[in-house]
Amino acid sequence: MLVPGGGPATLDVLSGIGFVDVAAASERFQRLAGGERERQSLAELLPAVLLGLESAHTPDQALLNFERFVNAIPDRQQLFTALATSPRQVEILLRLFVSSQFLTEILIRHPESLDRLAHHQRLAEIKSLPQMLRDAEQSHASADSPPAQLAALQQFQQREILRLAACDTFHLMDLRTITQQLSRLADAVVQSCLTIVARNLGVDAGDFAVLAFGKLGAEELNYSSDIDLVFVARRDAERQWKLGQRLIAALSDAAGGGFLYRVDMRLRPWGKSGPLVTTIDAYLDYLHRQARPWELQALLKARAIAGEMAIGETFLESAEPLVFSLPDDVARRSIRDMLDAIIPEGASPATALAEVKTGPGGIREIEFLTQYLQLLYGRELPAVRKRSTLEALTQLADAELILPGEFQHLSSAYIFQRSVEHSL
Repeated sequence: MLVPGGGPATLDVLSGIGFVDVAAASERFQRLAGGERERQSLAELLPAVLLGLESAHTPDQALLNFERFVNAIPDRQQLFTALATSPRQVEILLRLFVSSQFLTEILIRHPESLDRLAHHQRLAEIKSLPQMLRDAEQSHASADSPPAQLAALQQFQQREILRLAACDTFHLMDLRTITQQLSRLADAVVQSCLTIVARNLGVDAGDFAVLAFGKLGAEELNYSSDIDLVFVARRDAERQWKLGQRLIAALSDAAGGGFLYRVDMRLRPWGKSGPLVTTIDAYLDYLHRQARPWELQALLKARAIAGEMAIGETFLESAEPLVFSLPDDVARRSIRDMLDAIIPEGASPATALAEVKTGPGGIREIEFLTQYLQLLYGRELPAVRKRSTLEALTQLADAELILPGEFQHLSSAYIFQRSVEHSL
């Protein structure tokens, strides 16, 4: 298998493992073997690799990514020798290589993370937000410049993402815990980034707050989700403009060669044409006079995550009565229009069905249905005003606003489809 011309026996073994393109797989193994010394080291490792590939649902993809990972290591013989003595590392590698291409790319860029994962003493630790904040701050405490601080923060973020991915892959945490931990990580990174930027500008961020909407606001973040942010100030929003601009730049280009998060600011008042930072009073006036129904609906998931938290919380408390003042017919029509907008016109049923996010019965449809019920009943029942879709469904079921069977169907479908989305 590790030398050219392995013959039919080699191809039969690879076919039995489940490779679709056995010839390409054979060539990959030969390239991996390299010279004689590397071939001997890989031969010792081969049983563990083949066992891992046999359990992979897409061995072709796993082997391709394994080859790319090996090519990122200067001394492949040393890598093969180390992996041969650590089957756990081989298992982690191959499982990550088939579970997420996004995570694979992180591991290929930072191959040193593998050893840390394999020997992590507290791999499945569930971190509180204060703990995540402390870890984020400590990650860049010794860096002596803003670029170095952001680079260190990015390394911390990617280490945490890989740690959580390993927990996900080995079923050490459930979906809700993983998304909550990813959201706490994002909260901590945004706050740390704001601290770095404010210090570099020589400004006080005490009149500035960051609101998160969407997946981050609901603490339902995926590994590769964009983050929807809105900036608010108590007064004099123009003075906070540069702080907001620099924060977006730092998050979007942390170390010149990557990003912490892709930031979407389109949910701010007046969208792309609106000011980057809005005062509380101006934002509330906008919601009262000009906001479209979907903009009020979006506030169901809004949460203060960084800066002066009291500013964000004051705004959200003041906005809440407006959110739950939408007439039933307006809310229903708004939800229907948004559902129509996310399913492309002319899309075949098969295409829509395959799209777990926007297809019929998919993630968005369940989320929008839940939000409609929240808007309908939330005025009288504050308990259903939950940011998380699953928590909102639970409260709706507890209040007997949906039947037990409906709750079971919606929640199980949502968890399944979010799990599928998570692995893409």
